[in-house]
Amino acid sequence: MSEPTYEIYQDAQGKYKFRLRAINNEIVAIGEGYKTKSSCIGGINAVKEHHNAAIKDLTIGETTLVLDIPPRKLKKGSSIAFSGRLYGNERGQGAVKAKISIYESDGALLKETHIASGNTNLNGDFNIKWIAKKMDWWDNSIEIYANFEGTSSLKPSISEKHSISIC
Repeated sequence: MSEPTYEIYQDAQGKYKFRLRAINNEIVAIGEGYKTKSSCIGGINAVKEHHNAAIKDLTIGETTLVLDIPPRKLKKGSSIAFSGRLYGNERGQGAVKAKISIYESDGALLKETHIASGNTNLNGDFNIKWIAKKMDWWDNSIEIYANFEGTSSLKPSISEKHSISIC
């Protein structure tokens, strides 16, 4: 943490509160309970006049997106199913009916290419089919990753990249 942070959270009664966390991770201030998140942000803005810090919204759940390791080589025209899991909270429960997209990446020089999409099941698992094809004129490899764009209650997440050779 490189700067103080305002954290928004809900207390046991469902009221929105904020706390100011210093750069050493110590809580240095706690705001009163507000009925709405916008009222809570108003309280933060009143305090920010005296303490400049970023706002971190803890009412939106963290996610972890795992893309299972695919085969290192695929034959052009063969079928593959990209599989993995999206975890939607700290207890490791899967995110249900979340849209997962598979992208091919060529680094920072070119735009990412969308190659397939699908949704998670009731356990947060996904299985997205794709027919292998050469994606670039300059090489026979693809670098793929999974992406979850997030929702109003879950933060976005990106998996690790994996390389596949298309022969």
